[in-house]
Amino acid sequence: MKMNKFKATALTLMTAGTLAVSAFPSLASTSGEKVSTVKINLNLENIPAMGDEVDDDLDGEVTSAEDAYSITDVEYYNSDDEWEYGDNPVIKAVVEINDEDDYYFPSGVKVKISNKNVSVSSVSISRSSSSKAKITIKLKQIDGDLDAPEEPEWSSSGVASWSESDYASSYSVKLYRGSSTVTTISTTSTYYDFSSYMTTAGYYTFKVKAVASDTSDNSSWSDESDELYVSSDTASYNKTHASTTLSTASPASTSSGWQSDSNGWYYVQNGTALRSTWFQDSDGRWYYLNSNGYMHTGWFQDSDGRWYYMNPNAGGPQGSMMTGLVTIGNYTYYLNPNSGGPKGSMVTGYVTIDGTQYYFDPVSGAAR
Repeated sequence: MKMNKFKATALTLMTAGTLAVSAFPSLASTSGEKVSTVKINLNLENIPAMGDEVDDDLDGEVTSAEDAYSITDVEYYNSDDEWEYGDNPVIKAVVEINDEDDYYFPSGVKVKISNKNVSVSSVSISRSSSSKAKITIKLKQIDGDLDAPEEPEWSSSGVASWSESDYASSYSVKLYRGSSTVTTISTTSTYYDFSSYMTTAGYYTFKVKAVASDTSDNSSWSDESDELYVSSDTASYNKTHASTTLSTASPASTSSGWQSDSNGWYYVQNGTALRSTWFQDSDGRWYYLNSNGYMHTGWFQDSDGRWYYMNPNAGGPQGSMMTGLVTIGNYTYYLNPNSGGPKGSMVTGYVTIDGTQYYFDPVSGAAR
């Protein structure tokens, strides 16, 4: 009995020992010296800059600073082929222990960039196993001065226009009469109707600059536009109509849609009255909201010099862009009914309509 009891005890101890070994397999995989901090070198051959292509090969540019581990895979995580203003370049790298018998990554391993030739906003590491980890390096957001807008031009009705600048979030436009500054406005469009500010006869010019999300990257001012002469009669007309400008507090409601006051109709979108822009309603009809915010009626000339006629009659519906053959007073005009012409713009020259040939004066647009 004693002998059997001894064998039973020995068997129990052996079984417990076996279970103990199998219950802690990680002891074998974490033998060796602990690597608490991964140190890497970051020396990019091409530092990301606005307009540059994204490198598809970073081998040798992200390297280990110690012999215990190596960078086995590294690449940019960004999907675009070219760096754009405001991008945040992200580098993903894989680091692996060279000899698992000598070293291992513990839970909570950290990462440090020992040497670098580029600004880094953050770096992090995530352990995959005791011998492998993933490193994420976020570089500084790409900046750079924006290009100044080009082609500052006037329409005869006082609409300023200019070329689009890549990456601009808005534009600052300064209006001059002679050498005096009249006003400076901000807009997200590439045109602005200044007629409401042209209330004194004289020669007007403007210049514009592109505004970046980080204002330190704003462009320089553009070249000054050519002069636009405003006569006394035009200035008087502008002054009369400028008195019907929506107040900065209007509209009181934050709802969207058409609203009116004693001066006319205006359109509210997300609590803000639209200004100096086209608007298409749910029925496909086009309207133009002037710089004062009110719906335009009658003839309208855009920044490219094209003429449109906005229905002045109630029930037309009022303010909607007219198309096709239109008789205004004693004259007939042809306003492009097709998209891409652009739609609604006045057509001149010879045109065949429903089998009949017309000739529209190249200056006035009226049929002869």
